[in-house]
Amino acid sequence: MSVGTFDPQYFQEHAVRNDWNKTLSFFPEAREAGSCFIDGNSLFRNGTSTAAALTPLPFAATAFVAASAAAGGFVGIPVGLAVVRDGAKKVKAAANCGDLEGVVHNGLWTGVGATYAGLSSILATEGVMILKGATPPAALGPAFSGLGVAMYGGILAYGAHGLWKASQFHSQLKAVVKEGGDWSALNWLKDQVALIDDEKKQPNSAEILQRKWNRFELRTSAACAALVREKLPKLLAEFDPVEARALIKEVEKAAFKQKVKYIILIAIAILGIVASVCVVALTGPASPLLFAIGALIWFAVDSSRLHNYVGEKCWNWTAKKEPCLLEST
Repeated sequence: MSVGTFDPQYFQEHAVRNDWNKTLSFFPEAREAGSCFIDGNSLFRNGTSTAAALTPLPFAATAFVAASAAAGGFVGIPVGLAVVRDGAKKVKAAANCGDLEGVVHNGLWTGVGATYAGLSSILATEGVMILKGATPPAALGPAFSGLGVAMYGGILAYGAHGLWKASQFHSQLKAVVKEGGDWSALNWLKDQVALIDDEKKQPNSAEILQRKWNRFELRTSAACAALVREKLPKLLAEFDPVEARALIKEVEKAAFKQKVKYIILIAIAILGIVASVCVVALTGPASPLLFAIGALIWFAVDSSRLHNYVGEKCWNWTAKKEPCLLEST
């Protein structure tokens, strides 16, 4: 296995990459708070709509649903546009280094943000009109349904592609550790985040390096990629078995958590597609009930604390059933 050596270009690009990743945090606290508000608001609104489809409710329930739709829509528009902003930056960066996979993957998420902003505007319009005593246009229902199918279809494709790549990466890492141990795993990781000798001779070596980092982040996370880039040179120069195992375990856990995230997104997407179709295909509680369930699951994505909690719980549960690769070597 040719692993090449670390050079000044690697460390320079590493610093630039860390600075660039920081620019992707566009008011992260406000966006997370807004997303969680939307999830809770949607849960109560669609829960109320589900109950109203089953039994008559007071007029106040109708007013609440309309006000909730207006509030959720107005908050959802900037949240969706923020997703578009970050997604567009990632698409541009991927295109600049010739990363077709990154262009497609991040392009899907950018489209999700755009359609989400569109859905939010429809929701806000409908809520405001009902509060004013006006009847929303009949075209709003089919428009909402169509945009919903498009958005959740994008989430499904994004989640399926991410799960495929993260699963491949996870399986390869396990195989390398099982066959060659920690030292082989470190060298394999170096192949993933550093240039090999042949790549260093290429005139576009900086772009090749960025492509590798893009793909590593898709399969693990930006934080994990930064950690590996920082610690790997020292570990390969001065091998420490304890630190090596700790780093490999962090990579395995990050890949596992990415798989959990993509699985959650796939579940949300399937529920959302069915619920969106039910908006125009069925009357009754089916659509709001599915949207309510989906809103509850969305918390596991939008809340960083809950997302980490779910990931850790799944990791610990899986480790009990099947010891992680470090414990089995």
